[in-house]
Amino acid sequence: MATGRTTYYSGYDDYHYTKGSRIAVDNAGTYYIITHHRRYENWGFGVENNYYVLVKTNSAEGGSSGTYRYDREDIHDISFDGERVIAFYKAGNVVTTAQVTVSGISISLTDTQTVTTALANNSTNPGVLTTISGNRTLGGISSGKPFTSYNNAEKVFDEHSVKSNTVVVVPFMGGSYYAIYTDTGGVIRIIKNPFT
Repeated sequence: MATGRTTYYSGYDDYHYTKGSRIAVDNAGTYYIITHHRRYENWGFGVENNYYVLVKTNSAEGGSSGTYRYDREDIHDISFDGERVIAFYKAGNVVTTAQVTVSGISISLTDTQTVTTALANNSTNPGVLTTISGNRTLGGISSGKPFTSYNNAEKVFDEHSVKSNTVVVVPFMGGSYYAIYTDTGGVIRIIKNPFT
């Protein structure tokens, strides 16, 4: 996605897509891109910054309501579960998953589920989303410990520690979920059925 500028009589607007992006593709081949969006407005007497989480397709866009002046937004992941697209992001310092709903040229984030555990993840070391048949599973890091969530049932594994700059993934394989992470010694660890 490109950055751009709109110029008008008393100033200009710049918009920037920062913090990278994540992409999901549905069964119809539609690409859903989640990104961090910064709108910089210089209106002659001052400067304003607004920050958003933005989801785009080739024909629609929309996202979070955004925050003014201070960047409290971040992106983690986006996934297609076979029926719907789910986004995993932070908006206004609230970490959330939401269904991406397209109506004409507009996208809204609906059926939200808030993550209540404090996560250390950000766009450069994101949390990971796995969606299967309407189930939302998350992997992340909380105070250096592996974090998992299954449909909003959250769990932190206090007896384990995660190596810096790595991620916790929660795949579904052979009829079971697993939490997979790298420990502080560099060893890959697997926790079977991390939600029980």
